[in-house]
Amino acid sequence: MDANPTYVRPMPPESVRLASLGFARAEDVEEVIRCEFTARGGLFFDVEHFHLNQARIGVLWAASRHVDKGSEKAGTAQLVKPYDHQPTKWGEAMQMALLRQFYAEHEWPHFRITLSAPICHHYDDKEFFALTDHEVSHCAVAKDMFGCPRFSDATGLPVWATRPHDLEGFAGTTERWGAAATGASGIVLAGLKQPRFHWVKGRDLDVRKACGNV
Repeated sequence: MDANPTYVRPMPPESVRLASLGFARAEDVEEVIRCEFTARGGLFFDVEHFHLNQARIGVLWAASRHVDKGSEKAGTAQLVKPYDHQPTKWGEAMQMALLRQFYAEHEWPHFRITLSAPICHHYDDKEFFALTDHEVSHCAVAKDMFGCPRFSDATGLPVWATRPHDLEGFAGTTERWGAAATGASGIVLAGLKQPRFHWVKGRDLDVRKACGNV
């Protein structure tokens, strides 16, 4: 790979960024995820994402703020119900109705990533791609009792699921008892290495604080 590969950084449309309410489909971000994150040979490809090469990941820009526990979030990732799902709650029905404004049945997404247009507008390239990588990492294949990927008996396709954050613990516990005590060994070791995508310029982002998934 070139020392400084070229890439296209998607930006939220002004019509959404300057609005107080509303959503817009981010087809350029969907294309980046499909070609650069989940396709072998993509600029940001990792084997961790390879299972998503059969997944349809939809992306929406959001104009409104998303505040959770006093912190404004830049992105979320959720599993999407099938196109023919019959909602039993209004909130779920509104989400389905919103998605039908942007997606036909043949392109119905398995996952929906929502990105804050106002926040992402101010993100530099490193912050934006780190956030995108983080939200894509929440998209996963369900596992069986032995930890193996599950596949549908009816379609033969993967059974999709959302993946939680790898670490939930306390810095103090890690300091007192070591990384293994909080399951942080893998993250600590990964953090000691040079970032693989160090050629993307910009500020460091605490993506976990920016993410709205719990």
